[in-house]
Amino acid sequence: MKVCSKHDVVKTYYKSRSKWVCPKCETAAVTKRRQVVKRELVKAAGGKCIRCEYDRCIDALVFHHRNPAEKDGGLSNWKKSLRQGLEEIKKCDLLCANCHAEIHAEWRENSSI
Repeated sequence: MKVCSKHDVVKTYYKSRSKWVCPKCETAAVTKRRQVVKRELVKAAGGKCIRCEYDRCIDALVFHHRNPAEKDGGLSNWKKSLRQGLEEIKKCDLLCANCHAEIHAEWRENSSI
């Protein structure tokens, strides 16, 4: 059993890059990195929904691939570099969650014709 300075006693530690890491601290670090990357990608994409200009909550903004066949991975849990993310968003439109849902509903309606 190891002791974490933030979480006191933690039953499960695991080795990462030759050091012991608290799983709670590792989860927090990954979450923070994903938030930083998303903030940069949203900023690079204009910072607001291209359909309705919504920009109040970054969590409600999503990247919609215009052509799903060109998709090189989902941006919601991007694990690659920021540079690769900036390349990927060139294939996307930045939308709010509502506009994104409407586009997918339109696609479903049109494909059932």
